[in-house]
Amino acid sequence: MKSSYWKKLVYLLIVLAVTKVIAKTVIEGKESNVSTFVITETGKYTSLDPLDGDSSQNLPVARMLYATPVEINADNTLGSRLLESFDYDQSTKTIKWVVKDNVSYSDGSMITAEDIAFSVSRMAFTRPGFPLIKLIVGLDEWLKKSEPLKMYPSGIEVNGHTITIKLKEDYPHPLFRFCLELFSVIPKSCVNLNTNKIECRKIPTSGYYEMVENVDDTLLFQKRPSIAEIQGKLTYPSEIRFVYSDAAKILEDKALVSNKTVIQSSEAKLTREQMKVVKSNYEVSFTPAAWFTLLQVNPNIAPFDKPECRFEFARLFRKNFEIESDEGSEGSIFTKLVRGYKTLDDLTKIESQTHSNSDRARCLEEFRKSRIPWGFEKTTPITFSKAILKTAKDLGIQIDGPLEFKDRKEEVEKFVSDQSAFMYGRTGFWALDPTGDTQMLFTPNLHKGLKHFWNDQVLQGFLQTIVTNGEVNVSTVDAINNYLFQDAKLNVYSHIRRFYASKNKELVQRFPIGITSPSPWHLFGEH
Repeated sequence: MKSSYWKKLVYLLIVLAVTKVIAKTVIEGKESNVSTFVITETGKYTSLDPLDGDSSQNLPVARMLYATPVEINADNTLGSRLLESFDYDQSTKTIKWVVKDNVSYSDGSMITAEDIAFSVSRMAFTRPGFPLIKLIVGLDEWLKKSEPLKMYPSGIEVNGHTITIKLKEDYPHPLFRFCLELFSVIPKSCVNLNTNKIECRKIPTSGYYEMVENVDDTLLFQKRPSIAEIQGKLTYPSEIRFVYSDAAKILEDKALVSNKTVIQSSEAKLTREQMKVVKSNYEVSFTPAAWFTLLQVNPNIAPFDKPECRFEFARLFRKNFEIESDEGSEGSIFTKLVRGYKTLDDLTKIESQTHSNSDRARCLEEFRKSRIPWGFEKTTPITFSKAILKTAKDLGIQIDGPLEFKDRKEEVEKFVSDQSAFMYGRTGFWALDPTGDTQMLFTPNLHKGLKHFWNDQVLQGFLQTIVTNGEVNVSTVDAINNYLFQDAKLNVYSHIRRFYASKNKELVQRFPIGITSPSPWHLFGEH
């Protein structure tokens, strides 16, 4: 009896072991076909609402899940999964879209012209000051209605499969704006037309992929089975896995040597020496230097309620950043690629006429009496954190903390609620429309972390006149650059490039540069 029992037990253990080996083999075989996208610049997404799609942590996921009315193809041309045709008539200032037949969401329901037009009117309702959107005919009257989301402004018409959007004045490259994730198309039925809140428990996706797994620091996306090959005649992987990683770990993580892996990062995340190691270990491609890093100083926390005190802190911070990073610093919100660039020396000469030595002396006295809260989230560059601590020490400021926030959303919440004095930032301007991007950056009710600029009457006044009838006002561009530098709530301190690295050169040698961030699936295309 005992002998029979033990034989059965041994047999069962052998079966389990063999099954485990087979399962492991199958899993490893499946995993070997998964393309991996390593993100070091931000943590996981905090919202799937398209209205939050432009936030750095939400943007890559929005690109995977949703289609926008117009898209950037891998060859830097404009295309669309949703539209049969799209054009802009400059003489009549009218955008015209013709919606394709039989294009579906992931749940099988059809994507309608109403859904696409609603993506525009929802943005107009939420951010009427957004560039291009604010030029839609009838917008002001529409916003005054009791239930505007149940109709469209007079400048937006839906007639069968055709959508027309009429503008009050000409705008440069208007179709380009609708490539933004903020215009991602979801079913109109998923939105409460009274509250503007998402009501669907799971939003059907209009894009090329669905999210099928969300575990710890990884997400797994599968290409939708009904999707035809993406425009540009490229074939994209059936599965893409996102892995969120600290930038420094890419130097030591041997799991990233796969020929199916692409790493996304930026020069702001690594020291010069670390960048040398990356270049020696991987094939690296850089996007244009259209990006800049920011030190935001909270104007609601004394003594930073005085612009001269904010400026003094930012001035010394730039010097300490140069020490920590072993590289020079910048001050212009416009990089060398776009109109409006000024050297740090040029900006400083202008500033010296604004803040006197006596102003600075008073600030230095107040600094020595100050105790200031500060915290940051884990993806903040070490050079930024070290420069903050050294600057505070040099000025005699006592820091409460620093605290470590769980994600970018919490960091922003603490900053705008005046529980943190400083915040790291990083963004970039598309070279095709930098003035539109400048307007977009400071649009009220868009980026919560820039809330201190929503009611800044000086800045908002400049933004209203930066473009008139499709022409850029150079004097206004200069005025914005000078004002931001002197006001010192938002302090540019470096101009950087984003880079993509892989063991496989083919994965990083062709991707669109018409936008600051190519879609993840652009990176894995095969001819």
